[in-house]
Amino acid sequence: MALVDLNLEPTHRQLRQFGFISLAAIPLVTWFWGGEGMVLGIAAGLGLVLATLGYLAPALLKWPFIGLSLISWPIGFVVGEAVMLFLYFVVFLSFGLWFRLIGRDALKLRIDRNQESYWEDRPPKRKPQDYYRQS
Repeated sequence: MALVDLNLEPTHRQLRQFGFISLAAIPLVTWFWGGEGMVLGIAAGLGLVLATLGYLAPALLKWPFIGLSLISWPIGFVVGEAVMLFLYFVVFLSFGLWFRLIGRDALKLRIDRNQESYWEDRPPKRKPQDYYRQS
């Protein structure tokens, strides 16, 4: 199972959402990259055109949607893998090493040669009447 799925058959709803997101996203990305004045106006116009197409004819946005998906898929794949590696090494590995250093044995895997048996008695079974007492 991939962390980032590549959608090559978007629905009309997804294409409409893509158009409306473009209305704000394209000018914001342009502004973030330092675009000013005329460049920002062109980006806002492009966003408006894509939003209008998304509202009136979402099928026309299929290829821009797929193109941006193909461009962004490798980024999502790398970021997803990086996040998983970060979680493993920073969170799980550090907790495991810490528990090993302090001698924590939550699963009781340590063998005790002096113990006769590792059998643990189960708690007594509840009476059926106990289940009717809900408060």
